[in-house]
Amino acid sequence: MTGATVLVVSTDSFAGALLGAFLEVEGYEVAFHDDARETPEAAVARAQPRIIIVDVDHPDAFTQPVLDRHRAMGITIVAFSPTRASAEVLERATPHKLKWFALPADRETICAALLGAGGRESP
Repeated sequence: MTGATVLVVSTDSFAGALLGAFLEVEGYEVAFHDDARETPEAAVARAQPRIIIVDVDHPDAFTQPVLDRHRAMGITIVAFSPTRASAEVLERATPHKLKWFALPADRETICAALLGAGGRESP
């Protein structure tokens, strides 16, 4: 059984790939935004995600207008960072009222953020 489609938007392709592999093991369908080939909006149109996990340092995807457009489409958003401390991610996510996590994170932390964003409950 597969879960919701999750679009991973990261400034760090290695961290994004590891996160994607984890999500696949958890039963999610995973798509990735390719900075070199498409805009965040094009990635959303292609992937049709239910959830977007977006890097708080992404210059095109982590902006209020983009977040608002995705929310208006019924997509929920979870903020993360592969490089910033938890306190910094919390500080950046809070004004946007986003669930969040910082890497490295344990399974429970990531799953809780996804569950809060409309993801399926993990076994």
